[in-house]
Formats: sequence, C-alpha cells, structure tokens
Amino acid sequence: MARTKKLQTNFSAGELAPELGMREDTEQHQNGARSLHNRRCLIGGGTVRRPGSWRDINLPGPSRLVRWIVNRTTQYVVAFADGRADFYARNILTGALTAAGSLSSCPWTGSIWREMGVVQAANTMFLTHTDMVPRIITRTGATTWALTTFAFRVGPSSRLEQPYLKFAEATRTLTASDVTGSITLTISGATPYFVAAHVGTYIRYHKKAALITAVAANGLSCTATVVERLPETQSLTVTSTQDFSVGEIVEGATSGAKGIVTEITSPTVLVVVILEKLIVFTNENLVGPQTKTAITGGAFVTNAAVTDWDEQMFSPIYGYPSCTELHRNRLLFAGHLSAPDYLISSTIGDLYNFNVGDGSDADAILESIGDGAASRIVQLYSAEQLIVATDNGFYYVPESAAQPFRPTSIAFYPFGSPWPISPTVRQAAFDSGVLAVSGSLVVKARPTGDQGGAWGADEVSLLSNHLFKTPVDMTVVTAFSAEPERYAALCNEDGTLAILQLVEAQKIRNVTPWETDRPTDTYESVVGIYGDLYAACIRSIAGNTIYTLERFDQSITLDCAVRLTDLADVPTHFGNTPVNVVTESGLHLGTYPLALDETPPGPYIVGFFYQSEIGLFPPAIEGSQGSHAGDVMRIVEAYVHVISSMRFAANGYELTAYQATDDVGEPPPIKDGPQRFGFLGWQREPTLNITQTDPLPLKVLAISQLVAY
Repeated sequence: MARTKKLQTNFSAGELAPELGMREDTEQHQNGARSLHNRRCLIGGGTVRRPGSWRDINLPGPSRLVRWIVNRTTQYVVAFADGRADFYARNILTGALTAAGSLSSCPWTGSIWREMGVVQAANTMFLTHTDMVPRIITRTGATTWALTTFAFRVGPSSRLEQPYLKFAEATRTLTASDVTGSITLTISGATPYFVAAHVGTYIRYHKKAALITAVAANGLSCTATVVERLPETQSLTVTSTQDFSVGEIVEGATSGAKGIVTEITSPTVLVVVILEKLIVFTNENLVGPQTKTAITGGAFVTNAAVTDWDEQMFSPIYGYPSCTELHRNRLLFAGHLSAPDYLISSTIGDLYNFNVGDGSDADAILESIGDGAASRIVQLYSAEQLIVATDNGFYYVPESAAQPFRPTSIAFYPFGSPWPISPTVRQAAFDSGVLAVSGSLVVKARPTGDQGGAWGADEVSLLSNHLFKTPVDMTVVTAFSAEPERYAALCNEDGTLAILQLVEAQKIRNVTPWETDRPTDTYESVVGIYGDLYAACIRSIAGNTIYTLERFDQSITLDCAVRLTDLADVPTHFGNTPVNVVTESGLHLGTYPLALDETPPGPYIVGFFYQSEIGLFPPAIEGSQGSHAGDVMRIVEAYVHVISSMRFAANGYELTAYQATDDVGEPPPIKDGPQRFGFLGWQREPTLNITQTDPLPLKVLAISQLVAY
C-alpha cells in the first residue's frame, strides 16, 4: 500500500461541470471543485460560505430590479412590476433600503415590465418597449417621481424633430393636392395603405411634414394639414433634355434653386420638384450631373407623384423601439418593431432632437446595420465604442478622436461568433469587457487593442455550463462587502443564482451556485450597487406567497433575515414557518420555538437556514504505472485550513465545536489554521465533502489530503 499527499490551495476555477470530472490533466480540474454549493470564491483562492440576506422590504408583487444612481451619495433600487414602479433609497453606509415613493397606473403591463429597455443618467430614466410609447421617469425630489411620455423637440414651423422612415414599398409614390393648408395625399397602387391609426401621425412629402387628420375609406388617400410648406412642382421648358435623367438633382445656375427631376415629358420639357429652401427656377441655365441646358420658360403644375416620402417611425401603426442607450452625449434607440435593424440617434447635446438634417457631424443618425445576417438589434451598450448586440451576435461602431461617432462615418463591424444575444438580459461592464447572455451561454466582449479588429468575444460559461439555466437577469457588484472581490450575478430561469468571478489577467474564472435551499423559494431579479447585491425573491411564508427585496450581507448566515430584540415577534414576520435563531455574537440557538431552558439575551438574527457544501473531485494520483483513477483508494486524513470559522463537518465527521475548558453558553470559538479529520473505509473514487449543519461562518483557504492506494 502506498500513500501520497494531495494539496489544493485554491478554488479559482470554481464549481466545474460534471463532464469535466475526469479531466485530471487540466489546471481547471486541479483548482476546481465538484461542488461549491452556496459558496463564494475569494480573490486569494479560498472560498467562504455565501452571505446571508436581510429582508429589507416586502414588495407588492413580482418585480424586476434596476439601479438608479444620481451620484455617489444618492442611490436607489427601482422595483418595476405590472403597471407600477417602487423606489427604495439606499443608505450608502449600511446598504439598507427604505421606501422612497412609487408610481402607479403605469403603461408597462403584461410582460412589458420584464422586457423593456432602460437607461438612466442623473435624475432621468428612459424606458422603451416595442409595444409602448417611450416613457421618461424624472426624479423631482428625494421621494417624488414623475412619469411622462417621451416628447420630441419642436423645431421650426412647429415640426417635431422625430425620426422618419418610408415603410411602404420603395416604388410606391405619393401625390399632394396642394402645398399649404388642408390637403389630400394620395398613394399609388390599388392596395389600401392608410388606416385609422394614421390619424394624428406625421407624414413627409420630400422631407416636408404634414399632420394626417382623416383617412379615406378606401385606404388610398388621407387628409392632412401642412406643417411645413411642401415643395412645389415646376414644368421647365429647356433647350434640350438630352443627357438628363429622372431622379437626378438639378440646380439653377443663377437662382441657386435645387430640384429633382421626376418626369421628362418631351425633348424640351422637364418636370422638377423643388428642393431646399423652396427657391423656384427662373430663366437661367439648368445644371445637371452630366450636362447643362438653358431654361426658356416654366410654370407651376400639379404636384408630382414622388417616391421620396416617409412617415414618423414611432407610432401605434409601426410600433416603437425596444432598447435605448446614452452614448457620446446622444440618446440612442434601436430594435424598432417595424425597422428592427435600424440604429436611431439624437443630435449631439439634445437628447430629444432626432432631425437627421444634412448628415453633418452633429446631426441625428438613422442607419440600418446593413447586414442580412442580423435582422434585429436587441441591445446597445456604451463602452469605448458602441457595442450593438443583435439576434446574430455582436457588432461595434468604430470611432476614435479622428473619427468620432457621427453620421458620415458610422459603420457596423461584426465580431465574435453568431450568438443570438438575449434582448431582455441587460449587458454589463465586467473585467475590462462587456458581458451578455445568449440562451444559457455567458459571453464576454472585449477590446483587442488591434485597430483592424477592435473587439473580440469569448464564451466564459463553458466550464460551468450546468450552473447557467437560461438567465433572465444579470448584474455586476464590485468591492463586494467592502472586500476586493467583484462578481457578476446571473439570475436563472429556475430561480437560482450563478455567481461569476472573472479576472482574466490573473487567470481567475469561476462560477458558484447560490440557492435558497427551500424548494418553494426562488430568486427573481438581482441588482448590484457598489458593494451591495440585492435580490427580488419569492418566498413561501406561513402558507402565503411573499415577495421580498433582500440585501446580501457577509456578516450574517441566514436568509430573509430580520433583527429582533424579542423572540415573541417571530410569528409576526414568519408565522408558523420554521426559522433559525442566531445571536448577534454568533451563537446558534436552534429552530424557533427554541427548546432551551434559558434563552441568551438578544438582539437576535432570525431567518432561513441554507446548506453550504464544498465537494472535491476524487484524488488525482499518478503512479509509475500511470493514473490511478477508478482504483480503490482511501482518504486517510484531511487537513482543512480555515480562518475565522466555526463548527463544520468533513464526510459526516463533525469538528468539535468546544474544548473541555470552553463555556458552551458562549458562541463556538473561532477556528483558525488547519483542522484535522481522520477517515476509515476504502472506495473507488473517494471524495471529500465539507458541510455545515449550523448557520455558522466557514472560510476555507486550502485542503490537504493523505490518500492510500
């Protein structure tokens, strides 16, 4: 019989997928574990029992959490729900939340509140969804809020500076009966086009707007009030129309008038729709792209049928954008219901002005992504460059000091694999990159530093793919519990959490599962604000479904916890549901009602127990004849190196909590250093499992095993 020692000094690879159980040749296997249930990986390589959670708030129902950060001292958690929003102010010293106002009768009903895009800066938050007119929430006071409909800037002639697009077939024309007042607009073709919902929307004839006031029964025409004088049509008699073509832009050499040729009726007659400043042509030279000719006469005629017409994009007919972002002092929209591959940007410095103008650098932007592989933009993220997530993966918009984000140079460059990015799980900045979710995959977009391909992307969830179960929410928390760790917390569809730690520069990538350990209780949404992580939970308490907003805290070891000075108040918070009681000094008193002759004085922390486990892989032993994987072995003894820990068990053998000289009326003494366990019995692939039957702290730095084989 031979013996060997195995030492695991870190858990930087986290809990690995079962499929990797036999990959003894990999560094991840050596630094990973079979199970890290309800554990948290530390930057130094150790692992600690996951934090418990305070029950800060009872929510009115199912909720989605979003952070609202005004500045370093004024911060809120917003709980969106069906038709409402509740605001909770964060104490920046303790992280505790208090009610700070609400909004009701909101338009985000049904599933909208779970899906809508959100972006916030200072005292303003923008909300979008394809089935909802964009909305704005404004913070008007410490606990007061206003909800308004997004309104575009009003420009000259009372026009709305909103985005327009032609949704009809490219060849379908529009004819105007006049250029001012109440007019009739007639569309070509026999298929009805205008519907009742067009009333109250804007339509443009050659970039000039009119407001639709009525629709004909046949759907082929509408009545509209002209907002901006429409361009007139001139029939110009010229020396020769040779070398002129329909669709060409022509200009008067003297007047500076510009127009577009819509018809050539004879060798000497051109029909032109006047453009730009509505200056008319006179008897002068007419200059075209190929040639010029003399104008010998002209007359105004019935307005031409033109293909250059469009309609307002945001309307009940065509829908609204699904996502929004702030980037380079512009407000962006994308994922429009009827134009899902378009990026829509405001002008620089005016978040409500979407006038594309002449395409100058400061003008608004309206641009299709231009790639048939991507049919829909699902998310936007403002990083070093704009990241555009689509149903076919990532794109970035190249920009630099010499080539800023502007209409004249905008382009979309794909990178990474064609992952369909989730439209509802908000992207987050993490480890010098951007995290996104694609089904059950977690993907990190990262800058490459290469000017030829500025961004790349990798899957970061593959080694622990069993812990990601179609995430529905994601957040990032930095300096967790005032410690150096930074995590991404992903809320799974099944109500569990996957906690991702990623420091690529130090080759640290790990995931651990957090669960409530009560089959009736689940996590629904998460949000991080600086060092605090909050979760919206669904709990079953005293036979009732309760919705709670809870704050994770490493200093406690119970879930949904409350602090009480009198245990007679336990039924007020938990009814007859079993809960555990711990004194603030760390003495576990058991399950309420307590079976004690004498109860130590409070205050008490009362909440739900959750199991924590470290499960190692079977020892990987290489002998002179090769690997001993699958051979009969025995773990003779194990030393578990701990710090600031209390009672725990290894393979069912519980560490003695007290020495003979200890006062059992006091909390178990803190354990530091190596704790020895001895074992009996031979097994194929023996494993070491560390568990706790009490809600007590346990921080493990390393584990050494003596294995006989």
